[in-house]
Amino acid sequence: MKMKLARSIVAVCAAAGMALGLAGCTGGSTSKPAAASGSASDKIAGEITFQTWSLKNDKFTPYFEQLISNFEKKYPDVKVKWMDQPGDGYEDKLLQQANANELPDVVNVPPEYAYQLAKAGQLRDLKAADAGTLSQYVEGGIKAYEYTGVEGDFAYPWYLGVAFNYWNTAALKKGGVTTIPTTEEEYQADAATAAEHGVALLNRVPDVGFLAARGVKVWDEKTQKFTFNSPEAVKIVEQYAKLYQKGAMPPEIVSAVDNGTPANEAFYKGSMAAIQSTPSFATDVVTNAPSVASSVTVSEPWETPQLLVQGISVAANSKAPAAALAFAQYVTNTENQVDFVKIAKGFMPGTVEGNKDASQLVEGSDTQLLKDAMAVSAKTVQNAKLLTPLELSGQMKTAVVQQVSLALSGDKSAKDALDSAVQQCNALLN
Repeated sequence: MKMKLARSIVAVCAAAGMALGLAGCTGGSTSKPAAASGSASDKIAGEITFQTWSLKNDKFTPYFEQLISNFEKKYPDVKVKWMDQPGDGYEDKLLQQANANELPDVVNVPPEYAYQLAKAGQLRDLKAADAGTLSQYVEGGIKAYEYTGVEGDFAYPWYLGVAFNYWNTAALKKGGVTTIPTTEEEYQADAATAAEHGVALLNRVPDVGFLAARGVKVWDEKTQKFTFNSPEAVKIVEQYAKLYQKGAMPPEIVSAVDNGTPANEAFYKGSMAAIQSTPSFATDVVTNAPSVASSVTVSEPWETPQLLVQGISVAANSKAPAAALAFAQYVTNTENQVDFVKIAKGFMPGTVEGNKDASQLVEGSDTQLLKDAMAVSAKTVQNAKLLTPLELSGQMKTAVVQQVSLALSGDKSAKDALDSAVQQCNALLN
């Protein structure tokens, strides 16, 4: 089935940071994926290819070479060829492979790539292949590879990212806040109090993921349109606009194209007492602001956490389907995932068991903040979900942030800003 390149779709991916989506089969999407030519009970034998995304380097190559060697010793009738594609152009390479019906037997794909490949019948339904294995993985990671209109589960969660709360307790105290907030209501009240003392707590312009995490319906499956301009969304933006105008958010965050850098800098300086980030931020704080690090503590988010996920899929047309399925499960089993994220520091394993003891992921580290961050991350990831629609492109995200920023600064009403953002996003779907 032929596939064509579609509009860009932003993916927060560790390997490359951004990805482009692939369009569905030119003849229309299918309700069921193509069946594999074998089953999990077939003999595990044959030659298979394994494709990763920008991971062949001094840091990761020894890991993968040992992984493959161990698998081939366990299954001497299997030969694994490892392929790695550079970060740039990965979408084009997948397109070429799919068009030629030569998708690697086992392939690393983020959810939006897997969605397009699954619609075109290119990926094996792992639920049909071996439903029992799926229970071993983090639920949000499995659901990230389940798609409306396509029956099945299309990847094993491999490595996960999730953000949680970092608090500068010294800055909180300066802002008149004595206890760490545990609800949105407490957070907003504390943000107003802290602003009166020149300390900011708000650290992010409300975007689609922000609204979805707080229960706003951002996408309608029936109409295939964005819907994040509801009264609930308007209320949230209105509340944040009032707080911004009181000084509860550094103005440089609103004016930035990417608010991550100015938010980090404000936290390092102590002018902002709260930020959401991943475990690796603990190391950044210790490195860039050691005087601040001694006052920093972490906590789980009260809203639904946004999950960042990379997965391992199996090609539907593999000529060695049993070997491909066995290798995909081997790459993503708890032992091998734990070993991988020890190298890919700041990420979490995709299995439930792998997150039960976060201390094993930071063995040898003497940074207590990092240990605390990993422990909180391991809890947070269990409740995390893929919140933003796969249809949300980078251009759309920019439009949303621009419009909401106008509402925060008082140049537009929250309703007008969200109406305009939804209109622009829906227009970009065409």
